[in-house]
Amino acid sequence: MKTFAQRLLHARTERGYTQLQLAKLCGVSQSTIASYESGTRLHTRHLLSLAKNLKTNPLWLEQGIGPMMSTLQEADKNYSQFWPFTRVSPDELYQLTDQQLHLVESVLQTLIKELKG
Repeated sequence: MKTFAQRLLHARTERGYTQLQLAKLCGVSQSTIASYESGTRLHTRHLLSLAKNLKTNPLWLEQGIGPMMSTLQEADKNYSQFWPFTRVSPDELYQLTDQQLHLVESVLQTLIKELKG
């Protein structure tokens, strides 16, 4: 499987979820899942939520790196290595609106630039 879309479809069908079921688990619309699987939406801010609910390795899901991973315990260990923040959880971030998420991203980008220079 060469693309995120193919891996997402594979993982979803392996788990026996419909697009609607997965969407509800991740707090997104069914059309969002459909657009990921069709390849029309290439970047997902819901990667960790998708990976967690599908019990897959987020690196495998996004880039095809490593094993697909089937146990939640292994996946949870990988999330802690993949997520760089200790006081903000992925779930907290993904509950923000698109406008709020854009603001957080802008503030973080500005802060990183200031710290580097």
